[in-house]
Amino acid sequence: MAKWSGVDELKLPAQQVEPYRLWFEFLKIAIQDRSIKVKPKIYESWGDVENLTFDKWWSDHWRKLFAVDVGVYQVQLSDARDVLRSIEEQGNGILIRIPLYQDPKRSLAQVEDILTANNASYRLRDMPRGQFHITVGEKDDGTQISPAQKFLRNLDNVRFLMNFYKFWVKHQDLQKTDRIEQATLSYFAWADAWNRKIREKKWKRPRIFIPQSVIDYNAYLKVRGNNRKRVSAYDRPQNMSDQTNARRQVDRYITKALKIAANVGNGQFPGKY
Repeated sequence: MAKWSGVDELKLPAQQVEPYRLWFEFLKIAIQDRSIKVKPKIYESWGDVENLTFDKWWSDHWRKLFAVDVGVYQVQLSDARDVLRSIEEQGNGILIRIPLYQDPKRSLAQVEDILTANNASYRLRDMPRGQFHITVGEKDDGTQISPAQKFLRNLDNVRFLMNFYKFWVKHQDLQKTDRIEQATLSYFAWADAWNRKIREKKWKRPRIFIPQSVIDYNAYLKVRGNNRKRVSAYDRPQNMSDQTNARRQVDRYITKALKIAANVGNGQFPGKY
């Protein structure tokens, strides 16, 4: 997915849209999950999440919910007090006086020196936060861990958890054992069909990630069938590892997805999971 970080004066702290899309999709699924409590008041400003696609929702909401103001503009004296208060509260700028009766090049050089002295940068860890911001947990000293350190480099894993969670919620009327099995079968069938279509049509699109444990457990369930016959070593697919370990790993995926969903319900994404 092509990266887009905003417009000239409004930037996305994550410097790309995808993490916010994943937040939106996780929220949409969590609302349907009877085991997750989503606090409606937190998401009042998000509008009609349930009935809109992300693309239709995004253009009307990204500025207010996620963007930070990085524009340079003239402050009217009547607004100076409010601007100073914003700087004090959010740490999103500094107040600089620029004389009008000096060579502009000299003034720009002086401004650059001031910005350098104040550690101005475009690094994600140094960006101010929007109304809703990406959080991944805290260090032992209580400071926030930068999303750039791990989360934003591993969006494929979170995207997989979101998609697998979707099938987990789809089968929420089943008991846990049957639910794990059906979620695995459904996810694999969906992802494999899409990946086959990409190959057949030679599309230049990313393939859907299918972890080896999901491949192995799906293979076992296919061989075992609905009658739950015992799968002998002779019947086992050649490349399939132990189905017990595969199922255990699938269960871990579900646990992680549910933790992210619970965090989303409380207004955090992805949070600690």
